Amino acid sequence: MHQNQLSTLSVKELPARTMTMHHVCLVVSDIAATRDFYVNVLGFEEIHRPTDFVFHGAYFQNGDVEVHVVRETEPGRLARNTPGWEAEELRTGCAITSRCWSILLSLPGSDAGTRT
Repeated sequence: MHQNQLSTLSVKELPARTMTMHHVCLVVSDIAATRDFYVNVLGFEEIHRPTDFVFHGAYFQNGDVEVHVVRETEPGRLARNTPGWEAEELRTGCAITSRCWSILLSLPGSDAGTRT
């Protein structure tokens, strides 16, 4: 499938095995409260996170579900939350991610001006 074709596809038309969700990254204001919620309320296990990251955060896992959280960098304004996709081909993943962002940013209430 050509990249230009992917940019016009609807979600229902995407190849079934193109990619899977590896993790979701959430930007939060309080890492300790988030850790307490995921571990003690939802039953996630805190897992290893690379030590060379320059921003404060934590990783959690429950079965095949991973949630990565990082602390917001600008108090009062949470950065956009992003999914972590695994794709069979980089260009396919890029095209699908681009299409997903286009759809999300076109929704009422989205803040297209903060996308970097």
